[in-house]
Amino acid sequence: MLVGLGLGGAFAAWARIGLWGLSGPSEQRAAVALNLLRSTGQALGIPLVAALWERRLDLHRHFLVEVQGSNLLFWHAAERHFANVPGLLAASVRQHAAMLAFNEIFYLAAGIFGGLALWSLLSRVPKEKSSESIAEQTAIAELVEP
Repeated sequence: MLVGLGLGGAFAAWARIGLWGLSGPSEQRAAVALNLLRSTGQALGIPLVAALWERRLDLHRHFLVEVQGSNLLFWHAAERHFANVPGLLAASVRQHAAMLAFNEIFYLAAGIFGGLALWSLLSRVPKEKSSESIAEQTAIAELVEP
């Protein structure tokens, strides 16, 4: 829900700004380019989150089972507790590491999309051009031959 609202809200504002002042074929080309950028961003974002999650999962799993300091007593107590069921301790550690990794990625995504939403809300809408400047630009455009 957070990703859908954040990305949808941010992209709508950026599309409006990106298409401002364009008309006809140039507006269509700009809309195609913006849709290509959005699709590319989504296609790259999913593997990026998956890779980040796997890396953070391995890091948390390492720190959950390291045998230094206060974790050593906990590890020996857990080994004695789970000794009758092999593999349950490893599964429990992996599950806890996965929850910690997901928590980190969720807060990272929430911060990014919150920043994008705030940036979109605070952005100024471009002002309309006066009729004189539009007429001047049209006259200049007619003077220049393609």
